[in-house]
Amino acid sequence: MTKDDKEKIIRAFLDYKGSGSNFLEQSLYVRYGEYLDGYLKGMIVVGGIDNFSTPYFLAAKVNGKWNVVYHGQEAPPCESVEGYDFPVALAPLCWKGNGTEMVER
Repeated sequence: MTKDDKEKIIRAFLDYKGSGSNFLEQSLYVRYGEYLDGYLKGMIVVGGIDNFSTPYFLAAKVNGKWNVVYHGQEAPPCESVEGYDFPVALAPLCWKGNGTEMVER
């Protein structure tokens, strides 16, 4: 993972959160946990690299561009990870039916 990748992931994260996000004015860092062939599970750390109490994110690199597909504490929605063929190893569970059914992928 290069510094350029980390910067692109932060930009993708800000795009995912949208223009009204309070993250826009924060110092953000990427801490990645697992990386597999263009797919990433990690954390966006706010305000310093020693912060460990943050939700995780999932990102996919498609045609050279990083896309954040989920950010939260729980399993992602199935449509988020299935839409990017996310590896089961990085997202083994997902929510189906508007969060009413947990599915093992």
